Amino acid sequence: DPDYTVIGWFGRFDQFKCPFSFVQIADLLREQIYNCQFIMFGDGVDRGRTEYLAKEKKLDIKFQGFTRNKGKAFGAMDVFCFPTWQEAFGRVMPEAMAVGIPIVTNDYPVCMELCGEAAVYVDTVREDPMPRHNAVQYAQAIVKLLKDDMERERLGSIGAKRAEEFYDSR
Repeated sequence: DPDYTVIGWFGRFDQFKCPFSFVQIADLLREQIYNCQFIMFGDGVDRGRTEYLAKEKKLDIKFQGFTRNKGKAFGAMDVFCFPTWQEAFGRVMPEAMAVGIPIVTNDYPVCMELCGEAAVYVDTVREDPMPRHNAVQYAQAIVKLLKDDMERERLGSIGAKRAEEFYDSR
């Protein structure tokens, strides 16, 4: 529904990309944001468990599976939540930036190097699911970002320019 806020996740469903943590974050956000929708793109060994955890929490997360049309996937989101804890490059971050989607991710050096000022960074630990206090920090960062239209627009604009300047399909 285009009238509802969409918080999205995109990646490989495994412990390093933190799909279980996204479920935790979505559960916290559902309590704070009226008419919020959640969407997850990708596939992998932990998709079944992620779907189970969402169902157990009675969360309506749309599991869209794998897609090659990443522009359309990221374009469906108002915020890209990426609570990863292991990245060599983190290709999905420049892909989200190219579409102009603000990102909330962890404060790992690779994430900060890729996104620069185009993201909101959360101090986290390397676990999935992450400790509740880290999930709370993600939820708080997302809520704060959703309340500030100008900041979301600014981050999206910075990201789009950064993606164009530093990254291409090669």
